[in-house]
Amino acid sequence: MFRQSQRVSLGQRLAKIILLVLCSAGLATAEEFPRFELFAGYSFFNASAAQRDNFSGAVVDFKWNVRHITALMVETGGQFRPDPTFQPQRSTFFLNFHDRYLHAYQLFVGPEFTRRNSTTDVFVHTLAGVLHGVARAEGENFAALGLGGGFVFHGNRKAGLRTQFDYVPNLGAGHVHHDFRLGTGIVLRIK
Repeated sequence: MFRQSQRVSLGQRLAKIILLVLCSAGLATAEEFPRFELFAGYSFFNASAAQRDNFSGAVVDFKWNVRHITALMVETGGQFRPDPTFQPQRSTFFLNFHDRYLHAYQLFVGPEFTRRNSTTDVFVHTLAGVLHGVARAEGENFAALGLGGGFVFHGNRKAGLRTQFDYVPNLGAGHVHHDFRLGTGIVLRIK
């Protein structure tokens, strides 16, 4: 675990990075920005339980751009992987899809800060919410954060390609788990 001095140092570094992105975003040209953005794509989730497991699935974001650099975002994701311990009953095998897979779902809300250019956006976000699943020994719903960022390439005003990386610390079964998520997909920009 981190010692207190390492936590303070890590927090100070994160604050400096966010401040740098915000300050540089103020220097961006005053071009028109979309009022809403909708992102949907593939999601890879690496979670710790009894061991580290990889999950594949989807992520969807809805973002309301309040100002040129500031947005309020709601994000949801769901990832799955086969459960090697599941032994189906012969008579109900084709009906029982949920139990055949280990799953992880996330629901987050929070601010996102974006530096906008003519063809590329760079962003950071701090999200808070809940993580469900992940096959941990005790409980299924955990308080979680989504700390991350990424970039959007948009060749036109209507759509773009987005890639994001999130560090997802969460309180599961009495201690902190350090999970990671990568997402990539298409962004629709709505005026």
